[in-house]
Amino acid sequence: MQKIALKKIEIYQFNLLSKHRSINHFITTKNPNYSKSFSLSLSSVENTEPIIKNRELLAKELNIPVANFAFQQQEHTNNVTVVESNLRAKSFYKHSDGYPDNDAMISAEKNICLMIMGADCVPILFYDPIKKVIGAAHAGWRGTVKNIASETIKRMQKEFGCLLSDIIAGIGPSIGPENYEVDEPVYNAFKKQFKYADELFRKTENQGKYYLDLWSANQMQLIASGLKKEHIEISGICTFENNSSFFSARKGDLGRFAAGIMMMKPT
Repeated sequence: MQKIALKKIEIYQFNLLSKHRSINHFITTKNPNYSKSFSLSLSSVENTEPIIKNRELLAKELNIPVANFAFQQQEHTNNVTVVESNLRAKSFYKHSDGYPDNDAMISAEKNICLMIMGADCVPILFYDPIKKVIGAAHAGWRGTVKNIASETIKRMQKEFGCLLSDIIAGIGPSIGPENYEVDEPVYNAFKKQFKYADELFRKTENQGKYYLDLWSANQMQLIASGLKKEHIEISGICTFENNSSFFSARKGDLGRFAAGIMMMKPT
């Protein structure tokens, strides 16, 4: 990934996705100069006005109209929505107007920015440069066990005829394998679902606890589903270790950063 300074904020971009000028994509960061350290999530605050101002600043910095953003409610499902038209800014201003019971979105329409909120869970961005289809998925451990990444590309195939050999994926900042301690039920859930599960875990010093590698878990899921390894970029940025730059639920943060992707109309 590479860090890019805009006028007032910084974003990160994937190297693989940045090669394609037909899309815009970004991962936001914390910023102490703005309210709630530039959190972009409406779901965890009573007073949403500061968050809306942060979102409006992001839209201005990216030169994207607020009506072009699509948000979801993210409930650790494996549900994928095809975004055929934007929400006319409703989900921009109100969390409950985002796609409910949903953790991934795909679209073949231009000028719709698919948005993922993150703070330890894995944001994954997708692009098929041949069929011109984008996708965005939210993959915590529950979503990963439910194959949300795989379900996203399956829907890209089904709805738009995407070929697995063409799809590019970026696995964004999240809690890393050195810090994500989980318990026996999580370990067993992965063991039940994936033959390669043992490769994803390492025992900790605490009885019945393991470190889980969500980056590899989603990379291996995508490879097993048919994506080329060289088409998958892992950011390698741990939100727990880099808590000064990214929100982390394990660090007690209520805020969320955002990952977004949009196909652009030619100007």
